[in-house]
Amino acid sequence: MSSAMVTVLLLSNKYSDTEQHTTHNTHHTPHTQQAVPYVRCVGTSWPQSAERASYEHAALQRQWTLAPALVPAVYQYAPAPHHLIAMQYLHSHIILRKGLLHRRVYPHVGKHLGTFLGRTLFGTSIYAPHVPQERDADVAFFEANDLIKLTEQVIFTEPLTSSPNNRWTSPDLDDDVKAIQNNAALKERVAELHKLFVTSKEALLHADLHTGSVMVTADDTKVIDPEFAFYGPMGFDKGKLIANFLMCYLSQDAHHTESECSRR
Repeated sequence: MSSAMVTVLLLSNKYSDTEQHTTHNTHHTPHTQQAVPYVRCVGTSWPQSAERASYEHAALQRQWTLAPALVPAVYQYAPAPHHLIAMQYLHSHIILRKGLLHRRVYPHVGKHLGTFLGRTLFGTSIYAPHVPQERDADVAFFEANDLIKLTEQVIFTEPLTSSPNNRWTSPDLDDDVKAIQNNAALKERVAELHKLFVTSKEALLHADLHTGSVMVTADDTKVIDPEFAFYGPMGFDKGKLIANFLMCYLSQDAHHTESECSRR
């Protein structure tokens, strides 16, 4: 690693603010990621524990053991007070969401993500061979992840309330937002799913699996940023990913000019 081109990305979970240090060999390029004690895209007004790096590192290790071709390799981890992870730098990849919004086709990404989900969810479930005490300890370790509460907040609570964190196209969608927030039957069903989210320990989830947490080339797929990881219901990862694909499809016209859309 000392003879590699080192790209230091000081960030919580997004690829930005890069600083490069070049040496002799560019064949192996590590990427060093540091967690900061707040949500970087918001700032210090939204505190967030830098300890999340320990959960990301642990999740990456488990995912790599089960699906090594679909997760960046981890080289080293420096715990508190540094909160640094040195991992494989995906210099040829781009975020899947960006590629999809440019209408690029990735013929292998569906199979790759299905394989990732199948291997990581089954491999950490009670159905896979394991030592019960070791799995119980793993469940307890990830249960302390503070980001579980953040997921509950932004998925199961705030969308159904008038939270200041909610964003939508106003006034166009005002009526739709009111309809969702006033739908008692919907709130009841979400409450049931919320209970399942916090009580089920089926498998180790990525827990933030969407098109912004996947990096791709035409032939390769890597799942990144599992800092929200914990043991929960298997359907959560699958549902969140499918929902993101649907949102991307439905938003296509808004991301292109009227003339482009008229040619479809």
